[in-house]
Amino acid sequence: MELAPGLEAEITITVGEEDLATAFGNEGVPVFATPALLSYFESACRQAVEAALPAESLTVGTWAEIKHLAATPPGMKITFKARLTEVERRRLLFEVEAHDEVEKVGEGRHERYYLNAPKFLAKAEEKAGPRE
Repeated sequence: MELAPGLEAEITITVGEEDLATAFGNEGVPVFATPALLSYFESACRQAVEAALPAESLTVGTWAEIKHLAATPPGMKITFKARLTEVERRRLLFEVEAHDEVEKVGEGRHERYYLNAPKFLAKAEEKAGPRE
């Protein structure tokens, strides 16, 4: 598989308690949370390119522009779609959207970079350094 525009992935979840705004500290708002929307968008983007990445690679999110368009209550299904639209060296740009069982609930763009996993993780470990 080639890492090229057009790669897609889709994830469907049932909104659970852990996905609600209340779980993110927004008391009194028991609907699907914006941070959860971004998290599932990121997962769909990773899945879209996973099989096409060079060996020992991983992707990291670097930028997102999303709109959370409608509230979704717990128990309802949401489908998240990601489509790779641009590849520029190691930079990957995706278009994302989400629909619950009634309407579109989110859309946007997300940028990720693919990196050599061992080098990236070693650099992060070095940054942490010894702790006193």
